[in-house]
Amino acid sequence: IDESYFYEVLKFAEAHNVTLALENGFFSSLQRFCALAGPERLKVCLDVGHANTPQAGMETGALEAFAGEFAERIIHLHLHDNHGKIDEHLVPGEGTIDWRRVFRILGDAGIPFSGALELRGNIRDAREAYYKAKEYLESIISRKRTVK
Repeated sequence: IDESYFYEVLKFAEAHNVTLALENGFFSSLQRFCALAGPERLKVCLDVGHANTPQAGMETGALEAFAGEFAERIIHLHLHDNHGKIDEHLVPGEGTIDWRRVFRILGDAGIPFSGALELRGNIRDAREAYYKAKEYLESIISRKRTVK
């Protein structure tokens, strides 16, 4: 995205009372755009799967970096799993993402657990994938709440 187009989109969002949120890709790109607009004008959608791939632009620690740098801006999550190489959009629990760690990092940063599942597949598989993801993520969250 070039900066002049970015400013046009920001102006449009402001004029129509729309909250604009950028999804994370490369860490440095998100830093650049957040530097151009204050946190009241630009929010972030944290895609957990993207933070687990080379797309994040980091060798390790991408999730911690995104949560630390953009905590005050994160208003939405995209939840899906992968094996750390490409953006596979697997059901959480089917890849290599450590979801207990994810929820610990988000909780420690004060990031709300509000998001959407982003899963691959066709419409016939969607219901099954949803229930599988829901059951898995709820088990992680409920274990976190009961462990002191």
